[in-house]
Parts: sequence; structure tokens; C-alpha cells
Amino acid sequence: NAYNLNTGRLEFYKGNYEKALELLNKIKNVKHVHYKTEIKILTLMIYYEEGKSHEAVTVIDNYRHFLTNDALIPQIRKIRNNNFIKFVNELIKIKEELSEKAIYDLQYDIKNTPNTYEKEWLLLKTEQLLKSI
Repeated sequence: NAYNLNTGRLEFYKGNYEKALELLNKIKNVKHVHYKTEIKILTLMIYYEEGKSHEAVTVIDNYRHFLTNDALIPQIRKIRNNNFIKFVNELIKIKEELSEKAIYDLQYDIKNTPNTYEKEWLLLKTEQLLKSI
């Protein structure tokens, strides 16, 4: 599982999103909460990169339920995960509207919100949105 997760992350950063998703789908019987959240984070990032908004929104919904119902996840991790989910959800909405003010507001929020997973990636996505206007 560790090999598939880490190789999937490597493939993601190389831009090989389908390969990354294939590797994530090979992961079975995950018992450790950290792996569960890492898989969800990476899956959500892949769907965003591929422009699969519907799939991303589905992952966000499932992810929120998972965080709410899993008592083993420490509160600080729940906060980090929920912040990440919130920002990806906003990215998806802004991507459809392409409002410059909304993008700058989101950038500000990301920069000033502590305890957020994948902060650099989120900021990169806002920069890319600004360039697309």
C-alpha cells in the first residue's frame, strides 16, 4: 500500500494522472487513517487536474462524511483535511466563473489559513486560474 500510494504521488507530480489513479486503485484493506486521508487527498487532486468536477464533488462529499464519522482521526487532521476540501471545492466553483476577485480572495484565504494540506498545490492552482483570465 505504501509503495502504491507513494508511487501514485510521484506519477501525479509527473502529470501522469491516470497512472496515479491506477496505483491508488490497487490499494486495498487500508487500516491506517493516515493512508485513508492521503488516498482521498490525492484522488481529489487528480480529479481536479483532469477537469472532472462531478467526480471531484462526489469525492468531496464522501470525504466530508468520512471525516465526520471516523473517530480515529485526530481533530487537528480533521481541520487540515476540511480546510483542504473547502479550498478545492472553492477552486472548482471559481474555475467555472473565473472571477479575478474571487481568485484573489481565495489566494488570501489559503495563505492565511493554518493547518491546510497541500497549500502549495492550492496556491499554484489559483495562479493558474489567474493566468487563464
